[in-house]
Amino acid sequence: MKKSPREILAANVLRLRNARGWSQPQLAQHSGLKQTTISNIERQAVDTGVDNLELLAKAFKLPLWALLLPEVDESMFQGEGLGQVVGIYPELKAEGRSEIVRTAVRERRYLNTVPMPSPRTTT
Repeated sequence: MKKSPREILAANVLRLRNARGWSQPQLAQHSGLKQTTISNIERQAVDTGVDNLELLAKAFKLPLWALLLPEVDESMFQGEGLGQVVGIYPELKAEGRSEIVRTAVRERRYLNTVPMPSPRTTT
């Protein structure tokens, strides 16, 4: 059964917080969010906004979109970056691989619709 984004976010926040040995108040201190907001996210009791996701991602030192990937180990975002993602990709469960592919497709579509700035010339 496919998990909803809210379920994935809740599981990731709880897992990442526990991996660091942080309590909810400690994560609140690191992120700038209220402890009740963190509790609500972990209990899937609230739709959270992008600003809150950004604060959580910064606290965990991860890209924002990583909080929404199922079954992805955070170690893939450390070290060599993309090279490490490629190395881990075959070991991921099908849902994790599919989410990476969907994210790449969305990013490609976005990059194709955003006008790129023209290069500046110096005189």
